Amino acid sequence: KRHPSRAACHACGKRNAYGAEECMCLKCKMAVYCSRECQAKAWSAGHEEECAAYVRMHEEWLETMPDEPVLPAAYSQWLKD
Repeated sequence: KRHPSRAACHACGKRNAYGAEECMCLKCKMAVYCSRECQAKAWSAGHEEECAAYVRMHEEWLETMPDEPVLPAAYSQWLKD
C-alpha cells in the first residue's frame, strides 16, 4: 500500500483514498483505487491498455539491466585493495 498522503484513486481522483477497501492494480502496480468499483470502472475506461504499456516498459527496462551489478571503477579498486 502507498502512503496515505500520496494515494489518489486512479478512477475518481479521490484524495487520501487510503482505507480498508483500497486496492492497487496487480499487473502494473501503478494505479491505486479507492474501491473495487472504481477499479472496474477504470479498467473499462482504458486502464487495460495503459496497464499493458506500463508492463511492457518495465519488461524492456529489465532487459537493459546487466546480469552483474556495475560498480564505479574507484569503488571496484577499493574492494580489491
